[in-house]
Amino acid sequence: MSWLGALASGYAKLARADPLRASKSVAPVFIKVREMLLSPKPEVVAAAAETLASFVRSCFTPSLVQSAVLDSKAADRASQTPIEIMISALEELLSLRFHRQWPTVLKAIQVVFRLLPLSTFELPALQKLLKSLDSLHHTNELDDESQQELDNALGVAIESFGPERVLSLMPLDIVPDLDAPQGINEQLLQARTWLLSILKRYVKCSQ
Repeated sequence: MSWLGALASGYAKLARADPLRASKSVAPVFIKVREMLLSPKPEVVAAAAETLASFVRSCFTPSLVQSAVLDSKAADRASQTPIEIMISALEELLSLRFHRQWPTVLKAIQVVFRLLPLSTFELPALQKLLKSLDSLHHTNELDDESQQELDNALGVAIESFGPERVLSLMPLDIVPDLDAPQGINEQLLQARTWLLSILKRYVKCSQ
């Protein structure tokens, strides 16, 4: 899939020469390449995954990310910024349709979290992505590799945005509410006790 490599290289060069133009044009291409992750050919899937990762590394520049943050606060904005479109496209890759590619997708999400500054936490697309990661933890479709990469992705989110912000979206809920209609045992089953081990590993490096 040499043309995918050429595409990734071309966008990397464009991003260095004209970041604004690159960011405005990459989102629809990102979505088209994303569909190639469904190919039955492993070499196509690998090439598409590397191309998507290259798009992220090339286009998630500090200036464009900051522009996305400012645009997201505009009361009259009519559409998502290119950065938000790519974050949403990654979030859609967590659907069961792409479950065979989850390890690859989760690695790409880790790259995104490492590139995004703290100020992007308020982006609706980013918060939706984090909530989808939380939901993914409760699916029965996770194999061992996907589970490991999911834990890593949540850990990187904790490092990048801080435990308090991440926990604001996915609280531990380990203290039962005696007045709740559910029994204590049922509440504890729904608690995010699994998050404690991730916090233990990653919170020392967080803000």
